Amino acid sequence: MTAREYHSRQVHYMTKSVSYSDAGIGNGGLVKFNNQLPPNAFHTKTIVDVKEAFNAATTNVLTVGTNSTTTNNIVAAGDVNEASAQVFEVAGVGVLDTSTPLDVYVKFTETGTEATAGSADIVLEYVIMED
Repeated sequence: MTAREYHSRQVHYMTKSVSYSDAGIGNGGLVKFNNQLPPNAFHTKTIVDVKEAFNAATTNVLTVGTNSTTTNNIVAAGDVNEASAQVFEVAGVGVLDTSTPLDVYVKFTETGTEATAGSADIVLEYVIMED
């Protein structure tokens, strides 16, 4: 896996589509984006398009992050209403200060009766800090 970095100065994007039934995503498991964030990426925003509402009986929490333990430093619990099929824009977190590329993870945590529906498209927007 490589960090996604275009050859010219422009806004970069990484995308990931997830579903309640993806292998590894339920009960707090992790699904990794197919690309990595490059060193010192400046995260400008994330868009989460809940295509189909997640329907676990008690709680549905979808988070995104580079920290594989809590997976919430990009999209935190409460930033998205997973039970509502709509588009959510989450403000960026600024420079993800690192000298190495970063993996990005999605986590879906549910309680109560397990979900039988739910999907979302995630778009992470960033620029490369070169100067």
